[in-house]
Amino acid sequence: MAIEELRIDGYRSLRRLRIPLQPITVVTGPNGSGKSNLYRALVLIAQSAQGRFARALAEEGGLSSAMWAGQRFTREKTRVVLGLTTDEFSFEMACGYPQGGKTLHDPGRFALDPEIKLEQVWGGRQRRPSALLCERRNSMIRIRGGDYEWNDYPFTVTPTESVLSQLREPYRYPELWRLRESVLRWRFYHQFRTDSRSPLRQWQVATYSPILDDDGENLASALATIQLSELSEALARAVHQAFGANLVIASEDTLRNPASRTLTRAEIRLETPSLGRALTARELSDGTLRFLCLAAALLSDRPPELLALNEPETSLHPDLIPVLAGMIVDASRSSQVWVTTHSALLAERIAELSGCQPIRLEMVDGETRIIDGDA
Repeated sequence: MAIEELRIDGYRSLRRLRIPLQPITVVTGPNGSGKSNLYRALVLIAQSAQGRFARALAEEGGLSSAMWAGQRFTREKTRVVLGLTTDEFSFEMACGYPQGGKTLHDPGRFALDPEIKLEQVWGGRQRRPSALLCERRNSMIRIRGGDYEWNDYPFTVTPTESVLSQLREPYRYPELWRLRESVLRWRFYHQFRTDSRSPLRQWQVATYSPILDDDGENLASALATIQLSELSEALARAVHQAFGANLVIASEDTLRNPASRTLTRAEIRLETPSLGRALTARELSDGTLRFLCLAAALLSDRPPELLALNEPETSLHPDLIPVLAGMIVDASRSSQVWVTTHSALLAERIAELSGCQPIRLEMVDGETRIIDGDA
């Protein structure tokens, strides 16, 4: 299910922004232009389907911190609106401050929680009554079932969470269930710990891992899994292009018995011809570990519908950028890819390889706008 447009109103510096998405959407701009806000808004949509929307906003400082703080125009409501259009459905959710009265939660106790005011899902791009599949106005929720008749939603939905996160009985609501499952398959990679105590530098319990954890903590297992897949050669080629080295997943069993192929605990190592021994994970640079994490994310043989990378160039030497760009373009053949970056080199290289031009942001009077586009 490909995303065609992302819509954000009233969130931090995003007063009213419409972003068209391509097979690869690269968002770039100077510091403070709102790139991270846009990335976080995309994360919030994903977390709304997971039932973590209120917690995610609370971790940002609550609704008051997330609200647009600039000048408001006539009839402009004090709300955060998150929406998207895919090639099948459109979704929109608006949240604001609790209005008091008796609710399922205590707004005085949970003061950082938002309250969902409006939520709608409809078929296609154009919102019209005949296309609506789900409509929520405060506590009133109605959903079209498989017979396309309106029904009151039979389950309790908390006022702080999306209807999508609390769906039951997929056979009764197949369209909504398909949208929810699509969003749940999105993956986000923002940062990877590379300090001396990072799990990436330690021996790890080895398990079959077709998906890299969002923090990269199963990196050795994820890379070992890729080595068993059809993408093994692509991984070896990327590592050789980047470092002139061979990737080895060492096993404690192999250290005791070189003929063993069993992995119980594993460690990343790089074999470089110029050195007499392999470098262990504890000896690799921060940039090398981050590159290997990105390779594991991009070369997964279980690709997500959306793969989002936030500032993937962090700690990477400029010589690694072309290799990274190549992996991103290759990944876009199986997944829609979102990249937020400061690197002009990365944005330009992706554009050269894919034909997808970057979206450039600027800050004007506290508001994020698209350069040479309609905000």
